[in-house]
Amino acid sequence: MENFLNNRFRLSLWVGLGLMVTFLGCSKVEDLINTPVYIDTDILHNALTVQIINADGEWDHRPSNIKVEIMGEDKDKIYSLVGERNIEVLDNHLKIGIRKIEMPTPDAPLEFSAKITADGFLPTVHNFSLTTDQPTFTFLSMVKEDAAPIGIQVEKNLSLNNSTSGLTAASKITSSLDGSSNSLLEWKFAEGTQFMDEDGNALASNLKVDLFSAGNNSEAAQGFFPGGNFGFVKKDGQMVKRNLNPAAFGHLKMKSGNKAVKSLSQAAEFTIAVNHDFINPATGSQLQEGDDLELWGLDLASNEWTLMDQGKVKIGFNGLEATFSMTAVPDYWTVTNARVASGGVQLTIHSAVGQFAPDKYYYVVIKQIPFPDGCCKQIIYEGYEKLYEGQTFFFTNLPATGAGIVEVYSSKYECNNKELLDDVLFFWESRGEHDFGTKDYSRVNIFLDPVTINATGRFQITVDVFGVCSNGDTVLRGVPSLDLQYSGIYCNQGEYELLGRLQSGIGTTGALEPGKSYNFYFEQGPVSRTQYNFPIPTQDTTYKIESPFYNFYEDVFVDYNDADQSIYLKWHNVAVPDKACDEYRRYY
Repeated sequence: MENFLNNRFRLSLWVGLGLMVTFLGCSKVEDLINTPVYIDTDILHNALTVQIINADGEWDHRPSNIKVEIMGEDKDKIYSLVGERNIEVLDNHLKIGIRKIEMPTPDAPLEFSAKITADGFLPTVHNFSLTTDQPTFTFLSMVKEDAAPIGIQVEKNLSLNNSTSGLTAASKITSSLDGSSNSLLEWKFAEGTQFMDEDGNALASNLKVDLFSAGNNSEAAQGFFPGGNFGFVKKDGQMVKRNLNPAAFGHLKMKSGNKAVKSLSQAAEFTIAVNHDFINPATGSQLQEGDDLELWGLDLASNEWTLMDQGKVKIGFNGLEATFSMTAVPDYWTVTNARVASGGVQLTIHSAVGQFAPDKYYYVVIKQIPFPDGCCKQIIYEGYEKLYEGQTFFFTNLPATGAGIVEVYSSKYECNNKELLDDVLFFWESRGEHDFGTKDYSRVNIFLDPVTINATGRFQITVDVFGVCSNGDTVLRGVPSLDLQYSGIYCNQGEYELLGRLQSGIGTTGALEPGKSYNFYFEQGPVSRTQYNFPIPTQDTTYKIESPFYNFYEDVFVDYNDADQSIYLKWHNVAVPDKACDEYRRYY
């Protein structure tokens, strides 16, 4: 296990154990009196937090025993928050750290992938492109094998009669994309077709087949699409990034005993119904008879999409459909047009929120939509954002021209009174075709409702916190830097929103209301911490917080100012355990 400045991170961990950090946000560093050594524990920057959820939204059934493998071009720049290469998931949260010297931008993003497995859930992979050093908080959906959400069709324990010489008779597997009779999904196998494992050995026993299939008209299904908003495909021997924009996709499990089928001795015929409202990436318009479509397959081990076949859209018995042939059996398949290298779009936000206003995050969903507006909006981004004046979003590999919509919600979850606050339609027109990374993209302004998306009326709550090591002649003061989540006290356990960031011991938020109580959650190193039912004061007061790890109390002094609509919490001289202090002294 590789560590990055290991002893420094031990101090960060122990400071986290001794503190119950309650509010966070904008960066500020104060002069501290009688401080020979002043330590910021944020050696690595928490660039990304991913909450791993069940695609059906049920918290009682969320994934457990989650394993993560980091892959991709920039994987060597990715650490856990304690500086380790091995990244563990705590309380369904994946926290990614990068060094402070890494400064990703839209023109030079930091890109990597996370392959995720969990007991009883379909394995998946998600691709990330960090374009800023600001905190990013988003979600990754996994599908429970025995309880898929609406929009994902499941067919389990299908069988094919197989022998040493292959199929004993011509056979087919039939399913649908969403359970309706007009969303055909069919594989036809010729008599004698042999099924091979990854080493090319023919499998002799009968085959068990499980299918998980989805169209593009369900947001739950879109969240399940492997890769997320983009995938990596091979072009001229190189891996390039593509917005795959699936017309349909699925996961195929085909086994003989405990051996997985990876290829066929002769091609199977694959026919699939496709939605008329699917936006063809090659044209930017809804799908029509005669359009070109492609069948792509994903290998989870390499996170590479490979072109398997090309076909034409035709009119079938129940509407539009396309037929392909396939000799490989990938982990995931999709029908799309991934070879188009088209334009990019930069969205610039205009709102009544200043960049340095107290932290308040909105849940933002950005979708590509058919034109004129119809069903099957394709999600190209979702996550928590401050939506300050001048904030930008950058997308590539979209059709040369198209339409989209920015949806702004107060929250992702109903418990925190989820409400659509604003939605803005936009259009773009590319200046030419190109691959990702070039600067030739459309620039679009997004004007948000200044009444709804603004910083006025926010009650500002600031925390000022530091821990102290004092032994003999040396006095050390440590200030934590971390992200914090929160929820209403009656929410389902685990339904946390992003509150903001504590930077160098200082943070300010405008998302909380005096007189109400909240639950708070944060992680510091390999330890997660939850504080339940914490009241926001309405007067000057002092809180006594008991440490859950050590037998002591800490005083939190609260200055309440109703006229200025502000609360200031001073959480000073938090006693850092001797063990952490001793380790730190040895380091220095």
